[in-house]
Amino acid sequence: MNYPRYLGREGLRKTTAPKLLCDNAKFFPQHTAYSVVEGSYLVARSWQDYATRVTQAARSMEQYGVGAGERVVIFADLCEEWLICDMAAQALGAIVCGIYPTSSKYELGLLLKSCDPILALAGSPEQAMKLAHAHFTRQSPGLKILLISAGGAEADLEHLVPALAAPNGGDLDWLWSHVLQVKPEMPAFIVFTSGTGGDPKGALVSHGKHLAAASTMVDHFGLLRSEPHVTAVYLPPCHVLGRNFAITLPLIAGLRPVIGGLAAPLPALLRHAKPTIMLFVPRILQKFATQVIGEANARGKISRWLLGLTTAESSNRRWAVASNAILNRVVPRLISEPLLKRIGFDRLELVISGGAAISPATMTFWHRLGVNVIQGYGTTESARSVISAQVGRFPKPGTIGIAPAGTDIKLDGNGEILVRQPDMFEGYWNDDEATRSVLSADGWLRTGDVGRWENGELVLVDRARDFIVTSGGKTIAPSFVESALRGSSFVAEAVVFGHGRKYLTALLEPDFDAIESWLHARGHRIEGPVVESAAVKDLMREQVSIANAQLARVQQVKDFRLIPRALQPGREGDPITATRKVRRSLMYRSFQDLVEDMYCGDIEEHLIASATRLPIPESAVT
Repeated sequence: MNYPRYLGREGLRKTTAPKLLCDNAKFFPQHTAYSVVEGSYLVARSWQDYATRVTQAARSMEQYGVGAGERVVIFADLCEEWLICDMAAQALGAIVCGIYPTSSKYELGLLLKSCDPILALAGSPEQAMKLAHAHFTRQSPGLKILLISAGGAEADLEHLVPALAAPNGGDLDWLWSHVLQVKPEMPAFIVFTSGTGGDPKGALVSHGKHLAAASTMVDHFGLLRSEPHVTAVYLPPCHVLGRNFAITLPLIAGLRPVIGGLAAPLPALLRHAKPTIMLFVPRILQKFATQVIGEANARGKISRWLLGLTTAESSNRRWAVASNAILNRVVPRLISEPLLKRIGFDRLELVISGGAAISPATMTFWHRLGVNVIQGYGTTESARSVISAQVGRFPKPGTIGIAPAGTDIKLDGNGEILVRQPDMFEGYWNDDEATRSVLSADGWLRTGDVGRWENGELVLVDRARDFIVTSGGKTIAPSFVESALRGSSFVAEAVVFGHGRKYLTALLEPDFDAIESWLHARGHRIEGPVVESAAVKDLMREQVSIANAQLARVQQVKDFRLIPRALQPGREGDPITATRKVRRSLMYRSFQDLVEDMYCGDIEEHLIASATRLPIPESAVT
């Protein structure tokens, strides 16, 4: 039997992830399921190892009352125990509820109350304490909190499986007997939405539909079927794309994930793993682009000149313009290949950018260095099938490509993207009203995103709720403006305001690493906060001018302010999610003074507010 054994969409719809695990352990026991970073080494785990560890975890969970339909929370950073415990809970018919380790105390309490778990698994003593506090404040009855990590014994916390890291004699027949009781139509897990439009909602996904949905990635990106590829996994499986790359695609297509966890941050993980396929959120691609540019600049004028020459020549090749054959061979060897090798990008054959829109500037930069970046699009509610994605090598930036076979897309009268395909979520957990608001009786899913067609490909315009209508009646998609601003390597994040106002303004999160490198290269010494420096303000003003030159007059940003610190997912009150999606209303509340300061010169607004004795209105952002 050939490995991997790909069942196709119809076959996957009729099975479960634990069943696939048992099949792989039976037919391909010594093939690599995944690898972990241990010190300076990669340690491979076979399918037999994986299944044995899952058996041990499932036996322990069963002792705590875990069974069909019960909810099991996993609140941990990415680690191999995450994968093992997830599969163990599914093998017992339980519903896995992954919670981001960066969740605030408020969110954690809200999610625990929503899913009402029988068991909560923590990755560290600190995370166990957060769970205990949220459990106490929400008074969730009957909840048991256990550690899944190796550490924490000194905190007198109970571990799920004392010997989880050393499988000994797991009874696979016992696992088989339980797995066969789990049916494809049964619920497998709950994925909580990012909460950018309000409190997170739990999307319930069944076994068979998720596997079939994930298979659209295999079918759409033929590379995944050509041979077992390697990927470095950094997103925890509570993100449905993280689940695809860490758990599901390895089961259905033989993708080999490398897991580093906290011991191997992403830059080190990439160097260890040497991946051939990667999923990145756009901000990470932007950070690595900034690093490459910074390294070239630090090496002097010749390196800067060679990098510019490389990208120019590569651009010519991308768009089929004649270029110097000698430079085509020599320049990449001198500059791009060494730079890519240093950051672990040198073996990449495919990079899927997802989770948010990537700026055309960032995508073009990587294309010019020879990294095949494509833009994909999907939603939590689609059970993380591909709704639309680019195909081919080095596609032009700006679109999200075409739908895979079996997926229908249409735009309603307002341009909202509607999707219909057989494998989507079952609905929001305990929220039938919210489910009916997005999923019609005839199977059309309202994505909440506005799009348009361009030469047969879908273009993502913006979230429907985020459109800005100025006081002059102009409707503007802020994401287009923000993408232009983020095209600068000095801008980490940009958020545009202007609803009900005469003009647009922006809050900019500086890329402090890039700015410090720029200051150092020019011999600037900064006393006090970086964002107060006249040199930095002039630099950022220049970046805004460059972005404005790409925009129509009504889209141009008339003023900006710099956020005084780097935004951190998980820091209490910071207005970004774990994948760096912006919570716009929280962004406004967090930096209201900076926003209002940009409109303090609007004399008409002041006069009206003064005459009516009302405060100056807040930006109507949601």
